[in-house]
Amino acid sequence: MWGRVWHRTVQVSGQSSLHAVSRAFFGTLLLNEDGDYKLAPPSANATPFILAQADAAFANDPYPTYQRLRDTAPLCRQPDGSVFLSRYDDVRAVITDAERFSSDKRVDFLPKFGQSPLYEHHTNSLVFNDPPAHTRVRRLLQPFFSAQAMRRMEAGVAANVDALLDRAAERGTIDVMSE
Repeated sequence: MWGRVWHRTVQVSGQSSLHAVSRAFFGTLLLNEDGDYKLAPPSANATPFILAQADAAFANDPYPTYQRLRDTAPLCRQPDGSVFLSRYDDVRAVITDAERFSSDKRVDFLPKFGQSPLYEHHTNSLVFNDPPAHTRVRRLLQPFFSAQAMRRMEAGVAANVDALLDRAAERGTIDVMSE
C-alpha cells in the first residue's frame, strides 16, 4: 500500500502539492466537516521513520513498525518530500479521491525529464493517470488480471519458478534480478 500514495498530489487547506502537507514531518491526515483535508500534529512520542533507510529487521517483519507509525505518526514525511501513510483509512482516502489527490505527474516530471521518451512513459503510465483515463485503461486490462486468468497462468509460472530454482541449486547460487 505504499507506492501509489507517494505519487499523489494533495490540496490541503488551500495549498496544493504533497509538499505543502508534508511540511510537518509527521502527523495525521484528517477530513474535516467542510470536506477538506488537514494535517493534525503527530503524537508526542512519535519517532522518525525513513523508508529508504529501513533495515533488515523491517524487511523481515515490518508489522511492528507499521503499528508504531499508526499509533504515533500515521502520516510520515520522507526526505524526498513523499509521505508514508500507514493507516488504512488515510490510504483509502488518498487512492479514492482523484479530485484532491492526483497521480498526474506531468508538472513534477517535466523539469526532471524534459520532453523525452522517459517523460512520455511516466506521464502516460497507468499508475500516473487519474480517472477517466486510468479507469478506461484499467477496464481494458482487467480481464488479463482476473482470478480466472491468474489460475490459467499458475501452472506455467510454477514450472518457470521450479526450473529457475533447479538451476540455482545446481550452481549453488542465484541472482534473482538477472534470472
